Amino acid sequence: NEIQRKIGSNEIIILRRIYDMRISHGQAQSIMNYEYKFKTDVGKKRDHNEDAFGFIATDDLTIFIVCDGMGGHAAGEVASKIAVDTIKNVMEKTVGEATNVRMAKATNEANRQIREYAENYPEAKGMGTTVVMIAIETEDGGQRLPITGLFTAHIGDSRIYKISGKEIEQIGKDHSQVQKLIDEGALTPAEARKSRLKNIILQALGSDEQIETEIHGPIDLKPGDAFLLCSDGLNDMLEDEEIAKIVSKNPAEKAVKKLIDAANEAGGKDNITVCVIKFEKKKKSFWSFFRR
Repeated sequence: NEIQRKIGSNEIIILRRIYDMRISHGQAQSIMNYEYKFKTDVGKKRDHNEDAFGFIATDDLTIFIVCDGMGGHAAGEVASKIAVDTIKNVMEKTVGEATNVRMAKATNEANRQIREYAENYPEAKGMGTTVVMIAIETEDGGQRLPITGLFTAHIGDSRIYKISGKEIEQIGKDHSQVQKLIDEGALTPAEARKSRLKNIILQALGSDEQIETEIHGPIDLKPGDAFLLCSDGLNDMLEDEEIAKIVSKNPAEKAVKKLIDAANEAGGKDNITVCVIKFEKKKKSFWSFFRR
C-alpha cells in the first residue's frame, strides 16, 4: 500500500513503491523500484502560490499532476486546484478504459469545470491553468505486476522532461507564442528565453470551450530513467543542462529541493513546482559476478 507523510502544507513525501517491470527491449521481467517527490515554493517575487499538484493511485494507474494557475484575485490558485481535483476524480472513475482516452476525458472535464466556475463568479473571469500529467500503467493494478506503459499529457507551457544519464528531453512542446515563433523560424530557443512574449500561452484549461490535450505514450522506459514535471517557474530560471545535472546526481527528495533552491537563487520570478520520479538503475544479479 502507499504510505504518505505530509510535511507542512507545500510538500509530500511518498515512500518507494515496488513493481515488477517488463523491460521494453526484452522478454524478461525484473523488479524495479521507483521513488518520487513533489515540492512547491512561492518563489522570490510572488506573494501567493497559484500552482497545485496532485497524486492518485487507481487500480491500474499511478498518476502525477502539476498545474500552474493564472488569473487575478486568487483565481489562478482556484483554477489549478479545480484542475487537480477534477483530473483525480475522472481518472478514478474511468478505470478499465484506455489510458490516453482517460487523460483526454480528465482534462476536458477539468476545462469544463473551470469555465463553469468562472461563469458563476465574475471576479474569476479569465481564470485558467496549465497542466502536466504522467500516468504509469500497470497490467492489472496493484504491486508486483509488470508496468505496461508510461503516458504523458499536457496543456500550456508547464513541462515534462525525460532524463537518461546526461541526456534530457522535453516531451512535447510548449503551447506558447514563443514556441510557435520558434517553429516558424522567427526565434531561436535562446532568443525565446528573453522574449517579452514568453508569458503568452496559446492554450490552457479554462481558456476555450474546446481544448486539444497533447498526449504521448507509451514512452520507452528503462532502468535509471527519471522524469520531471514542473511549472515554468523552474525552466524559466534554469537551463535544461543544469536541470538534468541536478536530477541525475540526486535522489528524488534531494533533487526537488536543489531544483527549487537553484531556481530561487537565479531570481525566483514565479511560483516553482516540481515532481521528480526516478527509476532505480538495474542491479547486477548474483550470477553476473561469475560470468566472464
